[in-house]
Amino acid sequence: MTAAEALTLRRALVVDDSADLAESMAAALELCGFLARTACNGADALVCMATWLPEVVFVDLTMPDTSGIDVVQAARRAEWSRGMHMIAMTGWSSDAQRSNALAAGFDLFVEKPFDLDILRALLAPLEARQQPTSAEDVEVAQQPPQQQEDQHGAETSAAEFLRSPARRNTA
Repeated sequence: MTAAEALTLRRALVVDDSADLAESMAAALELCGFLARTACNGADALVCMATWLPEVVFVDLTMPDTSGIDVVQAARRAEWSRGMHMIAMTGWSSDAQRSNALAAGFDLFVEKPFDLDILRALLAPLEARQQPTSAEDVEVAQQPPQQQEDQHGAETSAAEFLRSPARRNTA
């Protein structure tokens, strides 16, 4: 891959204490056209998010060093997380866990394992977002989602669902 190709790829981060699962998911994300990285703990995840600025972050809820809830809450307090889509992943799902994850700041919740079709469905709202083609578009892409919508018109209902205030805590 050339440097120019790497600049045009969308970025995704997979955070899971299972290195094998994280690597497998990163490979699947690459099949979907993303440049993917992995982190196996919360501290590394936060450093990667702050420095690499992925568009989408998949976070395991139950890791030994820190919970996925703690990771997303720390990230959502930072300015650099604006516009990042964060998806909670867990192998042990309950309605209460789903509610807690969404209230903490995750945009979506998914139960592991999931296949490539589900991964593509999770990424579909991101595909609806316009790729930056000019310096002005890059500035707009760095603004909070509400301001982006105001400048680029209405987006798909799935994207609106992801941005709804009830689904994200940006405090």
